[in-house]
Amino acid sequence: MSSATPLDEIQWKSPEFIQHFGLNTLNVLDYFAESPFYDRSCSNSTVKMQYQNLPEIQLTPNLLAQEMQKLTGVEFIITHSHKEQFWIIRKQHRLSQTEALPLADYYVIGANIYMAPTVKDVISSRLLATVLSMKNAISEVQKLSQYTPAEGHTYKLTAPNQLTGTSTTSAGRTLGNTPYTPQTPSILMQNLANSSGITPSAANSAGNGGGNGNLIGGNVINSKTMDRLFLTSLNSTPVYLDDGGVNE
Repeated sequence: MSSATPLDEIQWKSPEFIQHFGLNTLNVLDYFAESPFYDRSCSNSTVKMQYQNLPEIQLTPNLLAQEMQKLTGVEFIITHSHKEQFWIIRKQHRLSQTEALPLADYYVIGANIYMAPTVKDVISSRLLATVLSMKNAISEVQKLSQYTPAEGHTYKLTAPNQLTGTSTTSAGRTLGNTPYTPQTPSILMQNLANSSGITPSAANSAGNGGGNGNLIGGNVINSKTMDRLFLTSLNSTPVYLDDGGVNE
């Protein structure tokens, strides 16, 4: 284990200790003393050395806490225990018998010991994740930005295709982006003729009867028919053309 690794990124355990002694509230501080989180110069070590010459007295956690209250300096105490499987050990600096300054907390979960992160580290991590997400979102929005003289600054919105799983760009069809082909005038006039009830044969007959007909798409249409088509185009819904054909 590298000495440069921060303590709050270390997970420590000792299977050998648990195999020989087990793990419970009476010896969890002894188990913690084997970890790299332990401070050898703390009050816990001082009290243990004092009681080494008193084998008839069992140094329980409660007795240890009472003896450490008489001293000043760094100490480790058990602040929480749950079902002999989870403990919280606090490192604190004792100033007097009634006053102690917390320094760090440690979790003992099963056989694993972790150091609790500080509030500063938690806030820094959350802020970093938030800034990174905002940066990615802004980058995606910039990719969708586009500018045209007709529409100004707009954004292309992509929607996933449910059949293929790919993204397709949806853009509103306008007269300006309707593709032009040589057949476009004929198709438009054919649609107008159909909506007005004029068949190609009727248009040809009307064209044959007039002297000033117009040739559109191979059909001769006289001025009266043109007027009817013009009025129909004013009252009908505009027709937009797609690349693959006519959409009404």
